[in-house]
Amino acid sequence: AVDAYYDGNGEPVIVDILRHDFASAADVKDRLYYTSPELIREHLEEFTEYLVRVGTLLRLRDFPLHLEIRLSSRGIVPIEFNPLRFAGLCSTEVALFAYGLRTYQHYLEDRRPDWDSLLAGKKGSIYSMVILEQPRGVRDGKRLDFDAVARTFTEVLHQRRVEGMVPGVLGFLFARTPADRPEELDRIVRLDLGDFLI
Repeated sequence: AVDAYYDGNGEPVIVDILRHDFASAADVKDRLYYTSPELIREHLEEFTEYLVRVGTLLRLRDFPLHLEIRLSSRGIVPIEFNPLRFAGLCSTEVALFAYGLRTYQHYLEDRRPDWDSLLAGKKGSIYSMVILEQPRGVRDGKRLDFDAVARTFTEVLHQRRVEGMVPGVLGFLFARTPADRPEELDRIVRLDLGDFLI
């Protein structure tokens, strides 16, 4: 997933690159998005070049977007190109907690991220946003034990409870995971949140 915008001259500016992992090929949940300095550095040039080609074809200017793509042997396969989801549903906070980057501010002020400065000192860290969806079969009187879910992470940066505000979503959790502990992220995509009801 890529959050970006086209400036007044039609040049693309990427403000975040996120990986979206799933529990299996049949899984379509939006539970986990994460970023890291390594992910940004690996894909920034390639995705910018892709956005240049698309922007030239569509003549885009002053246009924010959320791009979902799949990387395959055929290259970049677009899944979603959506201006209404630019840094949406709390994904803007991933860039804020990870790099101190305010995605909306960059778009509104037509600013380009200084990635070298933003990524300095962040090597070896993965920054994630976990969407805590409402487990199936929740009965009245039961609620999610946010603290128990948080304890499954090395470092929680922020928790946001949104029960009743976003249909089907109980909250968001933002975390930092050491890159040498990827099992932490693998575990969260497979986690049955029903086990954390109290």
